[in-house]
Amino acid sequence: MPKKPRTSRSRSTTLGARRSAPMRGKKPKKRTQYGGVESIFIAGIAITMVAATGNLVRDMVESDYFADNREMIQGTGNLTGQLAEEEQEVKALTDDERRKKSIGFFLRRKSKHRALLLYRHDEESRRIEKKDYLKECRNDVRKSNSNIRLPIVLRCYRGELTLNLEDLRKERAFLYKLPGTSDEAKERINASIVPLMDAITAVIDGIDAGVYTTEEGLIETKKNLAERYRAPYWLSVSVLRADGLLSWTSHLIRQIDVILVGTQEADESDLRNTRACFEDVELMLLEISFMADHKISREKVQRAVEMIKTCIE
Repeated sequence: MPKKPRTSRSRSTTLGARRSAPMRGKKPKKRTQYGGVESIFIAGIAITMVAATGNLVRDMVESDYFADNREMIQGTGNLTGQLAEEEQEVKALTDDERRKKSIGFFLRRKSKHRALLLYRHDEESRRIEKKDYLKECRNDVRKSNSNIRLPIVLRCYRGELTLNLEDLRKERAFLYKLPGTSDEAKERINASIVPLMDAITAVIDGIDAGVYTTEEGLIETKKNLAERYRAPYWLSVSVLRADGLLSWTSHLIRQIDVILVGTQEADESDLRNTRACFEDVELMLLEISFMADHKISREKVQRAVEMIKTCIE
């Protein structure tokens, strides 16, 4: 009589263990429990890797005029530092808003990394070119006598405006390639760049047409250009940088939330403190879009960057 074919069984069945009943529908996700040291170690790796990938200080477009025109900047803007709309209440982002800001952000940031580096390199080259040009102009003005001083001043200012116009054109073209910034923030800075470029072009045309006959008249034109056109642009730059940094904080908060899912309650303290720190930064960044003073808004962006570093350390 032929032997009955032997069926293969798992070790647990052979040993008499009961087979688990087949699951219907989706399988429940396995929740991994990390120990105290493990959870903090994993959180540290996740947060540090994300933060170290990009330089937060230079992640957004920042005009070199902040460095080259300190005196002019100090003479413009609303010195109160109050919100543009005092009744505006700033609220923290919801989880859904953070998800929308951070989803795909890190991958897009990595994909644009080379383009960002190339732009920064070109920006630095233009900054050095402008610095050398202004230094040479200052020497020419200092050596000039009263008879030829005005033509030299006009020539130098025209050259400076031409370089500035080139910076703005390239910045405007690069704006929409920036990852992690909202369309609203991009449109706001674009809306300030266009009138600034038009105003600069008008001043250049005025110099060519011989409109400016005194140095005092040129100084007044510089002041009006700064107050009416540059100040809104500088403010929109801070808003754009703050918006980009919000993508970082949203990404980091969501990373912490993922880690907290698999962390025991006793080990959550450090992670929750870090999360609360990022939420404080978030509120600081959200205030910037309502501010009227470009100097105060820029200082607040810088404080937010330093605070992000403190949260990570």
